[in-house]
Amino acid sequence: MKKIALIITITLGIITKAYGLDAPHNETNDIGCYDCHLNGQATVDQQRCLNCHNDTIAPQVQTHSGTKYYPFEKLCKDCHYVHFKEQHYVWKAQSFLLRGTISSITDNLDGTVTFGYTGLTVYDTNWSDPATWGAKSGTGRGLILLPNLYDPSFGFEIISGTKNGTTGTITVKGSTAPFGTKLAVGKPFAITYGQAINAYINNPTSSPNVKFFSNQGINGFAHADNPPNDTTPTGVCQVCHTQ
Repeated sequence: MKKIALIITITLGIITKAYGLDAPHNETNDIGCYDCHLNGQATVDQQRCLNCHNDTIAPQVQTHSGTKYYPFEKLCKDCHYVHFKEQHYVWKAQSFLLRGTISSITDNLDGTVTFGYTGLTVYDTNWSDPATWGAKSGTGRGLILLPNLYDPSFGFEIISGTKNGTTGTITVKGSTAPFGTKLAVGKPFAITYGQAINAYINNPTSSPNVKFFSNQGINGFAHADNPPNDTTPTGVCQVCHTQ
């Protein structure tokens, strides 16, 4: 049911398809602009998220609300931004779990692509086992591959991986077709956690930095660098849970 916004390019009279999203909210899962922007409207209501995030198509997580400290209600978009992954755009290499160089690209013509790689560097040892790359928080939930760090505007959700020393393969959802020359052997790649978490989240008094690079340890949900205190409360939970 791919519904894609069309941009008419005057030059040479070419009509090109446009995607403004990062994986998994992009063409790798048959998602285009109009799937969320119903009838082309600029805003997206909460129900558009829940149409897919219903624990059948995609996971559903209860949003936050309460009155103990002040009345509030958080919506999906208050913490998530799906057009692009703010974490790697803002924090760049800080958000990388692993990094290397693409050595081969094979479109398997079955909705998957396999990338060969060399020179793998592991920045977060919690993700050194390739068996975890396609199951970050349960079956079918993969880390995000950025296959060209010179153009981090697109990525793929990882299905599986292999590793033999510093070489191996990464298989992802999607096709090479929409990305053309953006994909090439020799490009540096990185693997990030994903989840489309905003780099800044509003609380009642400010919009503090959020660093969500993994589901554990520093720059995760919450971390105390001087237990029970934290001098840099940048975890996605800590920016609002300050009491």
